[in-house]
Amino acid sequence: MEINSQAGVARDATGVTVIRPDAEIDLGLDDDLEVGLDMSLATTGDASFSPSHLTNTSDHLWLHLKTTVQAARDGRAVPAIALQIGPRIPILAGYAGPGIEGLVIVDGTTNGWQLAANFGAFVDPRATTATLPPVGVNLGLDVEHATPWRSVSITGEVAGTVDAFDHNHQASGTVGATFTSAYVTYAAQYVCRYDAARAFGQGVLLGASARFALW
Repeated sequence: MEINSQAGVARDATGVTVIRPDAEIDLGLDDDLEVGLDMSLATTGDASFSPSHLTNTSDHLWLHLKTTVQAARDGRAVPAIALQIGPRIPILAGYAGPGIEGLVIVDGTTNGWQLAANFGAFVDPRATTATLPPVGVNLGLDVEHATPWRSVSITGEVAGTVDAFDHNHQASGTVGATFTSAYVTYAAQYVCRYDAARAFGQGVLLGASARFALW
């Protein structure tokens, strides 16, 4: 079982966002199958962060299964390929029914770099005030490289979302470092994001992940 959680602060031209938290829980059922739950809550306000101007926002809850289609092979340049799919369930009121999201994840190692590319599509829950649900595609690339200090790694991520109907396209990037102890990995990241509706924003995220056996 693995639990990941991040929290932080980001700012753009319209105000300040406090992320509280961004969390993932993954439970391995066997070597090639796991079930997971992703969620994110945030509070957005203006520059003063006055209580009267605060708005709670949420990414939808994603309950998913992940299965390995092709396992990596030691000593050969063969990446691991996995499929991740499941319903997207609204946390806040104002939505009609669930959505769905699916990803293909390709994971491999080259010259000491750990690379994971993902691409997929989603249909988000439809807002009760909208005629059509948000539909789009996701693309992303995660990189990690170990430093001479074996417990410290450099990490980075680029990701993008293309919205088919609303044209609310998004792009983001992070760079940071992780420190791994016996059971917990700690992370610090600088994040920048471009949102077609809100322009450029940037912030800092701090996180921790723990992995342990239940049986």
